[in-house]
Amino acid sequence: MEENQGVSESAARSFARAMAASEAIKTPLRMSCGEILRAARYAISLRLLSIHVIAFVPAYSIYLLCVYLSLLSTGQSLATAWTEWGLLPSWVAISGPPSAAAVILFGLGIIGLGAAFLLANTAGSRLLWMKRRGNIAFSIREAYDFAFGKFGAVIIAPGAVVILIALLASGGVLVGLVGKIPYIGQLVVTGFAWLWLLASFVLLLAFIIAALSFLLAPAIMATTEEGALEALFQIAGIVWSQPWRLLLYLVGVTLTAILGLIVVAFGMKHAFLLMDASFAMMVGNDYQNLSTQAQHLLQNWSAPLGRLLSKAPEVTSHFFFSRPLMPLALSPWLEVLARIFALSLLLAAVWALSYPLAIVNSGLTQTYLVLRRIKDGKNFLERPDADESTAP
Repeated sequence: MEENQGVSESAARSFARAMAASEAIKTPLRMSCGEILRAARYAISLRLLSIHVIAFVPAYSIYLLCVYLSLLSTGQSLATAWTEWGLLPSWVAISGPPSAAAVILFGLGIIGLGAAFLLANTAGSRLLWMKRRGNIAFSIREAYDFAFGKFGAVIIAPGAVVILIALLASGGVLVGLVGKIPYIGQLVVTGFAWLWLLASFVLLLAFIIAALSFLLAPAIMATTEEGALEALFQIAGIVWSQPWRLLLYLVGVTLTAILGLIVVAFGMKHAFLLMDASFAMMVGNDYQNLSTQAQHLLQNWSAPLGRLLSKAPEVTSHFFFSRPLMPLALSPWLEVLARIFALSLLLAAVWALSYPLAIVNSGLTQTYLVLRRIKDGKNFLERPDADESTAP
């Protein structure tokens, strides 16, 4: 008996080692658009999904707090604002001319989301890069340790371009003020129109570089460990040498993320219908009532999304609510259970939303690796001087 048990344990260990060895095979980097479309497969990773949940749940909570404080600063009541916008408030929720406090609070919420995007994408890109090199033992904690270590450089890359944009814009304001001076000012504005046109073109390029540095800087830092200045040079070089390929890859990443969200939402909707029907048959009316109440709560919490998707119910009913649900008068205990059930469904929705975020993270990483290899002939999956904190 003991001998058989020892044999089974040895077989289990051998099987585990074989599985680990099969996963540890390095994945080659292909120089094609197909590499970008594989982002959906690379995003199916519990660690990568967890990285985005860990970053965005606190950041979105801070965003909600800032937006509702901005709404309160404009004179709106919290109850009215919550009924109207639920968990999805935006700038549209601010009615009338916004106060300075409302603008600042809303801006802080957006900055928090942007910081979470940079942090999560840096950690996710590092995790993906390590896994593609064969290091399957790389953990979430190691990914975040690296991301926090590089966070300053990741912020500086788009931040430096934003400062340049601010300087160019302030120069435009100064030229406009000079233009108000009779005769001389008007002559300066019209006579040097070619110069102001050139400055406007540089400003347009700066906007493009700022957006691309926000998207690609995390991938550059995670895969090359280069600094902020070098990251900006690399982005500018890619824009100069491969603008159409870069645009094609970014469109591919976006469409893949949208398709991934639709597929996950479709699967979760029908999985819920199956679960709901099974529990209704086994538990009875009490479950049906609390399930209906929980879905009504979710509809209220996602009211803006419901209003948007209601414009095409024949399509959106496959992955969202097919009809509005009315509240029920339940006992206190069933009401508590309905709220717990609604929060549980909300948690499932958070995990579902992390998948398109992971696709974007994976796709941007693949975009940079492929374009950098095409531009310079360097395959950073084979970089020999990688500082890997966990041996493959």
